[in-house]
Amino acid sequence: MPPSPPSSSSPSPTSTTATLCALTILGLIQAFALAVFMLGFFLTRQEVPHYSHCEDKALWPVLTPSSLPPSPGTCWSSTPTPRFSKAIIVVIDALRFDFMNPYDDEALAERLHQEGTPDASYHLNKLPIVRELLAADPSRALLYRFEADPPTTTVQRLKGLTTGALPTFLDFRQNFHSPAIVEDNLIYQLKQAGKRLTFMGDDTWELLFPGAFDHSFPFPSFNTRDLDTVDKGVRARKGGREGGREGGREGW
Repeated sequence: MPPSPPSSSSPSPTSTTATLCALTILGLIQAFALAVFMLGFFLTRQEVPHYSHCEDKALWPVLTPSSLPPSPGTCWSSTPTPRFSKAIIVVIDALRFDFMNPYDDEALAERLHQEGTPDASYHLNKLPIVRELLAADPSRALLYRFEADPPTTTVQRLKGLTTGALPTFLDFRQNFHSPAIVEDNLIYQLKQAGKRLTFMGDDTWELLFPGAFDHSFPFPSFNTRDLDTVDKGVRARKGGREGGREGGREGW
């Protein structure tokens, strides 16, 4: 009996068309999902290069007791004389809330039990000055917990603190090359109010606010193996041991 001819293994035109349609639909779904993700996660925002001034009439009813313009020299304040003539603002980068949150013995034991490791004792209750201030004068000391949205890199947090703007995720790339801030910000308003500003610390501030400080003592901070240069430099300048009068208390 003669052998039967081999059967053809080539797909039929119908199955090929169905496969192509399925792959096309899957590709369109993935492209749509990627577009939704990029538009929703990688947000972009426009920087507004406009600055507030004391003469802005739209702010008078909000920031003053009456609808009248502020008195000369007050600039959005109801009192012509400020309560304090000088202020020191200390910004500690990457400071966790539980570093400052005061724990009593019972709460500390419970926290250690929750984490299941004794390593938590190395960073809990390490700033006792916070508990002392809260206990000594609670009307002048407040402790708030702030949960920042990503990215939580240095430049984005500083921009958020000084401008009130919400940084986007793609802004993390500016952490390695920080452009100057062109939006309205706290440093600009302090300079417009005639305040003298002395800066000591991370050189990122100099990149964000070039020429804004009357005296500036920046220190390099991108060396991840160096944890002491900025701290030692600030302590030395603050005490006036370096830089003469402008680096010490007389320059403030």
